[in-house]
Amino acid sequence: MTVTKYAAKFTQLSRYAPNVVADEQMRVEQFQEGLRLNIRAQVAPFMLHTYSKVVARALVIEREIEETQRLRSRNSRFGGSQKRERDFKH
Repeated sequence: MTVTKYAAKFTQLSRYAPNVVADEQMRVEQFQEGLRLNIRAQVAPFMLHTYSKVVARALVIEREIEETQRLRSRNSRFGGSQKRERDFKH
């Protein structure tokens, strides 16, 4: 599930459990816990204190992960990463 879809679902479901997200810190913690591990691991070190900042950071990280995967996929289709050898004159 994308971060955008997760955030929408989180907001929708949090209406039914207001005690779980009673304050901003609880909301942040609950949201982070539900993120995919690869995104959560990169969001947590920022120690963000607002829900909107956590969502924004998670979106940036998700885009970076997707871009990295896209580049790796493109490189593998074209024979992997090619290292250029350079001639050095001594």
